[in-house]
Amino acid sequence: NLNDDTPTTFNNTNNSNNNNSNNNNDPFGLSDPFGSTPEPPKNVTPPKTVDLFGDDPFSAPTNTNTTTTDNAFGDDIFGLSNPVSPPQPKIAPPLTAAQNQQHKAWLISSMTQNGGPIYDDGTIQIASKIELRASQCRLTLFYRNHSSNNVSKFDLAINDSGELTRFEAPKVNSSDVPASSQGQLVIMMECMKPASPNLTLNVKYTDNTLGDRDVSIPLPICVTTFNEGIALNGQDFTNKWEQLKSQPGQELQEVIKPTNPVKPNIIENAFTKTMKFTKANGLPDASEFVIYGAASLRTGATASNGDKISIGCLMKIEINVQANALRVTIRTLYPSATSAIMDTVKSLLFVHYI
Repeated sequence: NLNDDTPTTFNNTNNSNNNNSNNNNDPFGLSDPFGSTPEPPKNVTPPKTVDLFGDDPFSAPTNTNTTTTDNAFGDDIFGLSNPVSPPQPKIAPPLTAAQNQQHKAWLISSMTQNGGPIYDDGTIQIASKIELRASQCRLTLFYRNHSSNNVSKFDLAINDSGELTRFEAPKVNSSDVPASSQGQLVIMMECMKPASPNLTLNVKYTDNTLGDRDVSIPLPICVTTFNEGIALNGQDFTNKWEQLKSQPGQELQEVIKPTNPVKPNIIENAFTKTMKFTKANGLPDASEFVIYGAASLRTGATASNGDKISIGCLMKIEINVQANALRVTIRTLYPSATSAIMDTVKSLLFVHYI
């Protein structure tokens, strides 16, 4: 009776259907699971009473000689002051040796032909078109995504560390370049002074499958891009050559040793088409192994009379096939021009062979 205040009792009477009396009376086989009450120990100091909601059972004992208490777990037991770093962005694989070699070949071709492909990493392709008029240049960069992956955060940026040119830095029309789409970027620039190195192009984007890419490549724009060849006969060349050696720095001479065998026809092609010098004829020692030439570097800098400054440049290349070496001599009126053109010539000649 649940309403009866009389305590409910449990009888130990065996169930008539159960032949084992221990099954109900002691289901675990223990008549007294706790045993008899032991006698309290004698002469034992009772344990210290611990306040479970007051004392810190995990803290180190208090040192009465100090005023601070050390925490064995530090001040931040949950590590909240040093949260887990977010996952790093995925990085696209670097360019292969074959891709880099292809880019070098394209660079020379683009300088020689005033345009052509300059970059291909398997996702983004870039080609160039160079239109020149004296010191001014219109550079058009054509790009396309020829992969099946979508590209986001796409950007092209030109770097001119030597301040060879002045130009505006336009932005691409859209930072998203879906698969099989394309676009172009037009940059107007002008050569302002002789300087090196050549300009570079930074290509940056995110491939939704491969990850982030950030790479810089040389642009087919350098100081000799703004050269115009000058045709001189042997006597005129000799006269000007003798005039450009009176001041220190007007002449520089260096010996270049390419890594591959020297080929005179390749050197001449670089001399006339890539560096844009016109060969001088009629000199007594001129041959396929000794090349003379002249050019005028057109700049946008102005003289005191308001005219734009052009810098005459003379060059002589001596080819020693047996020693696999080139001796390059350059003379200009301005030491800065001589130095910049020599640096560029060395770079271009090495690109032909590396």
